[in-house]
Amino acid sequence: GVKECGVEMGFGFDSVTKLYSQLVGNVATDAVSAKSAWHFIRLMGERASNICLEVALQAHPNVTVLSEEVEEKKQTITDVVTEICNVICERAIHHKNYGVVLIPEGIIHAAQDLKRVVAEMNDLLRSGEVKVTADNIVDPCIVDKMSPDCKEAYRSLPEWVQIQLRTDRDANGRIKMAAIQIERLIAMMCETELNDRRKRGLYVGKFSYNCHFYGYETRCCTPSSFDKSLSFALGHVVGGLCENSKSGYVANVSNLTKPVDDWTAYAVPITATMELDRKGQLSVRSSQVDLSSYPYGLLKLNRQQWALADTIHSPVGPLGDSLSLTLQLESLEEEHCKLQGEMLKHQKYEDLLQIVQRETAAQTAFRQSRLQYRPRIPSVLAGAFALEALPTPPMADDLKAVLGNLADVKATLIRGHTGSDGPVSVGRTLNIGLVLSGGPAPGGHNVASGLFDFLAMRNRNSKLYGFIDGPSGLVKSEAVEITQEMIDPFRNQGGFHLIGTSRTKIETPQQFNDALNTVQRFHLDGLVISGGDDSNTNAALLADYFLQHKARCCVIGVPKTIDADLRSDDVEMSFGFDTTTKLYSQMIANIAADSSTNGQTYHFIRLMGRSASHITLECAIQTHPNYAVIAEEVEQNRMTIMTIVEQITDVICERARCGKNYGVILIPEGLVEFAVDMKGLIAELNDILASSQDKMSNEDISKKLKEEAKNMFEVLPDWLKAQLLAERDPHGNVRVAQIESERMLAALVSTKLRMIQEYTSKFQFRYWTSFLGYQGRCSLPSNFDCDYCYTLGNMAGALVEKNQTGVIAAVRNMTAPAEEWVLKSIPLASMIHTEKRKGANKQVIKKALVTLDSKVFQEGFVKNREKWKTEDSYPVPSRIQELLPVSSEVTATLVLQAKGTGPLPPSQ
Repeated sequence: GVKECGVEMGFGFDSVTKLYSQLVGNVATDAVSAKSAWHFIRLMGERASNICLEVALQAHPNVTVLSEEVEEKKQTITDVVTEICNVICERAIHHKNYGVVLIPEGIIHAAQDLKRVVAEMNDLLRSGEVKVTADNIVDPCIVDKMSPDCKEAYRSLPEWVQIQLRTDRDANGRIKMAAIQIERLIAMMCETELNDRRKRGLYVGKFSYNCHFYGYETRCCTPSSFDKSLSFALGHVVGGLCENSKSGYVANVSNLTKPVDDWTAYAVPITATMELDRKGQLSVRSSQVDLSSYPYGLLKLNRQQWALADTIHSPVGPLGDSLSLTLQLESLEEEHCKLQGEMLKHQKYEDLLQIVQRETAAQTAFRQSRLQYRPRIPSVLAGAFALEALPTPPMADDLKAVLGNLADVKATLIRGHTGSDGPVSVGRTLNIGLVLSGGPAPGGHNVASGLFDFLAMRNRNSKLYGFIDGPSGLVKSEAVEITQEMIDPFRNQGGFHLIGTSRTKIETPQQFNDALNTVQRFHLDGLVISGGDDSNTNAALLADYFLQHKARCCVIGVPKTIDADLRSDDVEMSFGFDTTTKLYSQMIANIAADSSTNGQTYHFIRLMGRSASHITLECAIQTHPNYAVIAEEVEQNRMTIMTIVEQITDVICERARCGKNYGVILIPEGLVEFAVDMKGLIAELNDILASSQDKMSNEDISKKLKEEAKNMFEVLPDWLKAQLLAERDPHGNVRVAQIESERMLAALVSTKLRMIQEYTSKFQFRYWTSFLGYQGRCSLPSNFDCDYCYTLGNMAGALVEKNQTGVIAAVRNMTAPAEEWVLKSIPLASMIHTEKRKGANKQVIKKALVTLDSKVFQEGFVKNREKWKTEDSYPVPSRIQELLPVSSEVTATLVLQAKGTGPLPPSQ
């Protein structure tokens, strides 16, 4: 509610919640686009849920948990899980097996069972009754000294949570609450509860989940306009207090919902903000969520609707110009305090309803500017154009049996029409289908708008169909005609939720036949498939199948993947990489600024990119971390996890000699599949787990492992061993994507450092881990990706008009202005090779990994990494501003790649 001491708002809340809301909104857009997973997101706020509430009001998640509400209802963590599962089950009835759950960091203080467990553990640690090892790990026997209720609650927790409770402790020896992955615990408990409901016929859906914690990414972010003004005003108030020799006051500014000129500056006695805590010590009063306040009332008013409907709202972050809803609602509450009785009740409901409707429908000035941005395209597409055949190597013999109908497809150059090309053709009426395939990437909607505008410009009778949920819609013959009214709100916007996407692979004869029937039913002249290497392999196979069955439908591929592993000499870049690496680099720069400001924490940051490390490499070049792992280098040098641990430890010790006990380490998502020891361990674990249905202890596992894998397993932290054995995919294999390699490395480094006297005599090693992943895939696209995707959409239309099939749209010269880009079509077959997958030969597009002799790797990274180890050459605030995803700057990867040495994998 309205702050009791008159302090309306502290600076930082506005910027932090705007950025959190942007990230949560991006994840929510991803969930609605992919329709495949639930996302459990923990937000900062150990003592109060104000951040969680404001983000919920901005982003409209399906479930919002508030610590104050859990405390008020005296709920256990099981009660919370039950309420979440109720929403999941209800959405599943409507075929919505996806959504977003917001969880405040402080729920562990509110849930009755966990709160009691932690309190007893802290009391036992304080009393000295429990042994603590030299590694600062609490003796497991602590459970024997707990009360019966706490003992039962503790033993009901997964083993890895028990280990975290005993392992992660703060500087005062208490349980380190912020390190407990409560979002993962809740997600796993939901999975168990849903499986039980399924057996009883109470749940009909599919459940998969991803877990996230958003914390340090925001504390040093670019401030919002509101926070800039508020901080500046507070500085003036402080100056005035000092000038008048006033002491013992808190500088304050009120009337904050009015224009800045109407703000009121004053001071509050610091004693007015203080209270005695439970121990009788004086402390500043924490302002928790008031469950009778208007901000909470607005959540209650919309909670049921947001639970079931996809009312996602993706804010633009600190660049947004609206005030926080918390501030607006508290101001409204003040106004309503003057009203009474039924009039107040009616007015309160009406005004709350108006606020949420206004905020949901409103377009900020920044978002309006994105909608109105006019993408730049190559000049060749602005007028009449022609295709010029280019030299094309013959198809490899091993592909002819699979793609023989594409053997005569040639590479072409799209160029301006000349007199020698004959008469200029008028655009013919075309019916084209669009498939968005695989994980979302920023810019996908501009492929659709570019294709739509091309058709509308060439012939107004042409039609564009979007297949619902990607390849599955193609197989099921589910499509919608995309109209002007449909496409306009999605121009230059993130996500794939205009028509949705999926990872369905078209592999069986029945699926190919269904796809053929679909294109014939819609009388398609062309099918445009936007996706990564697997999706474009599918595009080639469909093109071959359609030719074999004499279907008139052309098939055009569009290169999409944030991982940038769909590239060749001719395909310079896949779309989405530019935006995503800018957003990740911005987050890393914020974390680096926080690290150097705090001066006592190492941040281990994992980045998306399971097969290739292009994202990690680009972000390293942009942000200058103290250490970065490139998985391709790990594989080439046959490095082990312990080798990497030793190298990181050396960097930390070297920085310690310079008096620096902080830093940033970047890790690619795919590390565990490249390090020889971890790769071997996972393979052996999968074999062991597949051969036994019984729960196995660590000792049982160790006995079955070969020597090298056994050595690796035994050095892993106990919590990771427990996670490896607990979290399995539907096939019973270890969930590799869920392995938190950043936490694994941090824990192993911590163990290593404890053995180095030179370090421990001066410093205590503190670390934090982060994963930058899903918050980037549906971000507002950068100007570069807006231009690139719009160009790709136009190109796809042009290639269908010229009856090209079995080709991918390729753009060259991309470091030049968009008007000067060079446009080609490249035979998809030229990018395909035969490789072993699951023991059988399969024809697939080869992934483009980081090339270790390229200029990107050598000049951008290797040349600089030695000095980055000890220097704090992180981006300065002005540079962080330039890393905003909507900036026009081209990635370092493209710039260095254009210098021409270290070739990419050839396209033939």
